[in-house]
Amino acid sequence: MYNTGARVSEILALRVGDVILGSSPCVHILGKGRKERTVPLWRSTATLIKRWLPRIQDVASQRLFPNRSGNAMTRSNVADRMRIAVTRAKGECPQLAKRRVSPHLVRHYVPFLTMSCN
Repeated sequence: MYNTGARVSEILALRVGDVILGSSPCVHILGKGRKERTVPLWRSTATLIKRWLPRIQDVASQRLFPNRSGNAMTRSNVADRMRIAVTRAKGECPQLAKRRVSPHLVRHYVPFLTMSCN
């Protein structure tokens, strides 16, 4: 979500085949109103996805981010994962304790997430 600015629903709908991890990594996103767009991926994001693929069924039709059962994640799964990540990050970035961080915030307010925690 952070790299692409995609909506939670768009991220949850991604399939392994939607990600291109060649020399110019990108992801094909089907968005609101069935609009298709291709978004470049940062090298760091592409590296993480490459590490992730062996942990799931690496077939084009498989969800890129399945739940523990291998089925599609839900919005609440994403919110839970974000809560865990924010809780862990509070140790290094105490300002997060004063903020409400949500998946929607990630989509619309990336500058907040890149602030210095020093």
